[in-house]
Amino acid sequence: MKHYKYISGYSDYSLNDFTDIIGAFSDNYVLNNAPFTLHSDYTINQNEKLYFLPGTSVPRIKLKDIFAPTKSKTTRNIAEATKVIGSVKSLDKLLDATWYYWVTVPKFLEFLEIALNKGDVHPDDYKDTIDHVINDEIILTDYAFIRNLKCNESITLTPEIDYIQGSRKFLHLEDKYFDIWDELKDCTVYDEATLISLVNGDDSTSIDEKMFESLSQMLSSSDEDNHVLALEIMANSNYSDSLYYLCLLFEQFHYIISNTRTRNHVNFKSLVYYMGFASPNYVSMTKDSIVELLVERDVFTPKMAMDLLQKYNEDIINYGSSEKFAVTKVSYSKDVLEYLNNKKVNESVVDTE
Repeated sequence: MKHYKYISGYSDYSLNDFTDIIGAFSDNYVLNNAPFTLHSDYTINQNEKLYFLPGTSVPRIKLKDIFAPTKSKTTRNIAEATKVIGSVKSLDKLLDATWYYWVTVPKFLEFLEIALNKGDVHPDDYKDTIDHVINDEIILTDYAFIRNLKCNESITLTPEIDYIQGSRKFLHLEDKYFDIWDELKDCTVYDEATLISLVNGDDSTSIDEKMFESLSQMLSSSDEDNHVLALEIMANSNYSDSLYYLCLLFEQFHYIISNTRTRNHVNFKSLVYYMGFASPNYVSMTKDSIVELLVERDVFTPKMAMDLLQKYNEDIINYGSSEKFAVTKVSYSKDVLEYLNNKKVNESVVDTE
């Protein structure tokens, strides 16, 4: 993202009226030029200092148990951190969106000179402002400035070059995160999902088929206390070992889960973000997203594959291929196959590929 200067049309056009902004008009540009990517190869070393980016949800109380043996701790100063922890939500939390107009610097300076001649701008401010913006291409501004520009008959406007007639969405870094933005460029940022798997580690309960059936019964009941207890068990399970059954629970009971009162508890939110959901209010999964997540986490086994084919067999028959499931062959009905076999015709399956 680039550095820009913003000034309002209600200002006196002095240096104090300018605001520095880091951002871009293109969402794709921001995403493609983010200062960090998430790494999953986190390991705990001795005397670590961890800085947590906005958007992380690891319960800090649980960190004490895994940090105690290594004498590690958290820090609020990213410059002191030995490791930085982020999440899929961190970039969104660092950024905000505002609608801005813009004007080219030559056209801005043309307007400023007219204002100077009218006595609306102090000569010292005029000189300082020129030095401040001369190397920029555009100035971000508001409707008040564009209105002043349009009303000035001495200025020739060419809309396709000099200014945008309507405001545009500008994705920018929040002011309070300016200091950490540049630091992030030199940091390796680790995915909190890896840390969460350590927090709910070997001592945590793994959800197996039997427990999955119990949780399904609890979430199917009309008693909300059962729903609350089910979410608590899910949140405190071993996420990695339980991932397959967690996926099935979210797929089957997403409506119940997203309406249970404890869905916003910090423990459950850790699970939500580990699963890749943006919010506890939207935790829906499909057969395709289940396979995608299991493959992404490298835990998809042949047994899981066969179980999912059986589970979604009717759905696949009714609706055909999907993103992760493909119908590749079609067969004759049993009576036709028997007829052909009786006729000694070696025909069993027709491949439609």
